[in-house]
Amino acid sequence: MVNSHSPSPKICDCLAFIEKSKSVIGNLKGDFFENELKKLTLLEERFSEGRLNLAVLGQFKRGKSTLLNALLGVDVLPSAVVPLTAIPTFLKSGKNLSAKIVFNSERKPEIFEVENISQLRVFVGQFVTEENNPENEKNVLEVEIKIPDNPLLKNRVVLIDTPGIGSTYKHNTEATLNFLPQCDAALFVVSSDPPITEVELDFLKKVKEKVPRLFFVLNKIDYLDEDERGEVLDFLKKNLEKAGIDGNLKVFPVSAKQALKGKLKNDENLLISSNIQEIEEHLVGFLAKEKSEALSKAIALKVLHSLNEVLLNVDIELKSLLMPIDVLEEKLTLFERKIDELKYEKQAAFDLLKGDNNRLHQFLEEYSSELREKSEEYLEGVMDEVIASSNKEKIDEIEIRNKLAEVIPVFFEKKMGETTELFEKKVSDLLNRHKERANSLIISIKNIAAELFDVSYSKLQEDRLFELTHEPYWVTHKWNTTFNPIPPAVVDKVMPLKVRNRRIVKRIKEQIHSLVISNIENIRWSIYQSIDKSFRTFERTLEEKFDTTLKSTYGAVKLAMKKRVEQKEKVEKDIENLELIKQRLNGLIDELNLFLKSG
Repeated sequence: MVNSHSPSPKICDCLAFIEKSKSVIGNLKGDFFENELKKLTLLEERFSEGRLNLAVLGQFKRGKSTLLNALLGVDVLPSAVVPLTAIPTFLKSGKNLSAKIVFNSERKPEIFEVENISQLRVFVGQFVTEENNPENEKNVLEVEIKIPDNPLLKNRVVLIDTPGIGSTYKHNTEATLNFLPQCDAALFVVSSDPPITEVELDFLKKVKEKVPRLFFVLNKIDYLDEDERGEVLDFLKKNLEKAGIDGNLKVFPVSAKQALKGKLKNDENLLISSNIQEIEEHLVGFLAKEKSEALSKAIALKVLHSLNEVLLNVDIELKSLLMPIDVLEEKLTLFERKIDELKYEKQAAFDLLKGDNNRLHQFLEEYSSELREKSEEYLEGVMDEVIASSNKEKIDEIEIRNKLAEVIPVFFEKKMGETTELFEKKVSDLLNRHKERANSLIISIKNIAAELFDVSYSKLQEDRLFELTHEPYWVTHKWNTTFNPIPPAVVDKVMPLKVRNRRIVKRIKEQIHSLVISNIENIRWSIYQSIDKSFRTFERTLEEKFDTTLKSTYGAVKLAMKKRVEQKEKVEKDIENLELIKQRLNGLIDELNLFLKSG
């Protein structure tokens, strides 16, 4: 038994503490205890894989790739004089030096393992450079690079190089914004030539609403003397404040070029003058430690819950072994009656869940219909602007089509982001209400068992019972911008100019209508599937949790009954063993509670 003066487990001891818990539970036999061991193993994996996802943002020629290479200390990402193809790159720790190319189609990913960084850079360059993959003709979705034994990546940091702002593919700016909420933080890279542009400021106004933590890097300080550096920093901060961004946000002046050269040549003077250590120590290090602390607390809570579950079942089995068999039979009958009542409540919970799912689908249909109308209105407005800005009496149909083809991906990518955000909130709000009911239902099983068998039970609310975790993922959508071929204009040529213009406007409006239906259906169907998946996952989790909890508590009583009837001579030994395990479980629980209370 751990006394009140026992030291609390440190963050770095989280995995060791899970191993201790598994060692204790491993002495217990039965499906329930095996399931708890599997849960603890999954928690080990989650803690080991709990990474800080740090996105790097910036406009073309700000030195993003060089900065990422400098942070890693290896020249792995290609850089170019012309903008690189807009493809996100994920840099992670791995056992082997490798790259995985994921495609935007059914084509299987390509995985390339190499012996050195130079080979890896050449391979990646075949997919992310404009020279080797013009306009992303290879249809690449994302690239994942794994580097073994890298000090930064080994610290559970994932660096994410995002498509450049204002790139050839303008809708990638919106795709980047849609991706950012999945990340823990973002580095926004600017430089002194000029410090910040209107394009960047407009983008930042949107970024600050999307990303949890935002930091700035002023790159290329090696081009500035000390006075110029101060002027540029002041200018940058003033413009950030004008854009509504907190002037106290941290800005890191750095020379990524010097930092990379210093690391590659092991030149301490270059590293000091580059100022790269400030980013590594005060940004990446701090955030990684902060996330590790938060993750440790979250994992500790889950381990504590698991230990309390095990302790409840050990207590129930102990009490069942100790009480007269006729009393045990009576309590078992009463328990079964209570469980039948809870099964009825569970079915009622499923009915309510189904009703909310149907209502949300109905709302989606109404929302999609309204979005179709607004989209047509917007695109027709674009057409009207092109016509109004032209000094020609004759409407240029090709000019209108080209303009619409340019704005459609940007417009619908933005609408996809807004729609996804809206429905994620609606699903979350709905399921949170159902989660309270589900938690109450599941805890009722444990409470009934605890009361019937007169055992204490720590009534932990499982706030994250239905939590779904995933690594950040990039999503792109193929927006339909293809107009039907222009029909033969023989009839148009013989028509009066006003009639001809009306025919062109009507023809384009009809095709706008067709394109809107196609693209809105892309959004609607994606959200429809997401809603269904969320509700199905919730229902399946509730069903599994209910059944597992029922089997564990009910199973503890049935097991005790079986031992009483079939193995009378072993009962005393079992009681002694369970008492010892109970003592060790209480010790672990005390230790965890102490850790959770310490800040």
